[in-house]
Amino acid sequence: MGVSTEVLARHTFDRSSHQSLIKDIAHRFQCNVYLIFSSYIDLDDIADNIDRYDVKHYEDHKCYLIDKYIISEDLPNESVTVNYMYNWLLDKLGDKAGELKEIKDTWSDDVDENNDIIRDFASDTKLYDLNFDNFTLEIAVDSILFRSNYTYMKWSTLANILVTNLDYEEGFKLFMKHRIEINKVAKICGAAAVYYYPDNHTHVSFSQGNSWDMTWKAIEESLNSKKVRKHQLILSKLFSDYNYFYSSAKSYERNHKSLTLFKDDFKDLYPQKLIEFKEEYSKPFFQ
Repeated sequence: MGVSTEVLARHTFDRSSHQSLIKDIAHRFQCNVYLIFSSYIDLDDIADNIDRYDVKHYEDHKCYLIDKYIISEDLPNESVTVNYMYNWLLDKLGDKAGELKEIKDTWSDDVDENNDIIRDFASDTKLYDLNFDNFTLEIAVDSILFRSNYTYMKWSTLANILVTNLDYEEGFKLFMKHRIEINKVAKICGAAAVYYYPDNHTHVSFSQGNSWDMTWKAIEESLNSKKVRKHQLILSKLFSDYNYFYSSAKSYERNHKSLTLFKDDFKDLYPQKLIEFKEEYSKPFFQ
């Protein structure tokens, strides 16, 4: 199984409260937002099942409403999922949460021990998944991860498409189409650049998702450290500077492990190239 690609950027969403965040998301993306949590425990007696509302979710378990922010019934309804089940159990049931059959079946018959575990889970950093038909944004403390069919591409495949540029014409066109969409979303989220890296990245101080509780300053320092810059390529230069592309391709050909980070600041897209790409690749955001 190959190594997948992560796509990371900063965000400027207001995470000070549930309501502040979904209000911010709603106005930036011009949609109504339903904040929900997934539960493997049937909570229909104490929680509001999201199936009562005209909003899609992408979870395997039942989902329940925490809060919602409605701008207009003419706008699309979108869901944001957060890891909140254990917080809900504590809030609604208190110490009786540890007595639930599903909890005992999962952990133990010791109610006090179960409640300690529930409290530990409830204290976890909250990660919000903003779900659209074609992608998901995982909103952490200061960063976002883009999740889509495209971003699950193997890292080696992406590197070959962008650096070797041999026999990958259709793959390159698909990437440029994806790039336009990422650029739109990144700007909405408050990001000036995005970073592509393999999910087993060994040159930075985080990998495989554990950037969720880091500040963006700490993430950026890691991504732009002297050690990491030796393994980084800037996509705007790669697409606009032939000498940079040629030397990068030769370096990658000699040692595939030399490349573990793409930084995309989109600078090559402005102003004329963005106009050229838009005509062929761009689509309305909600489609």
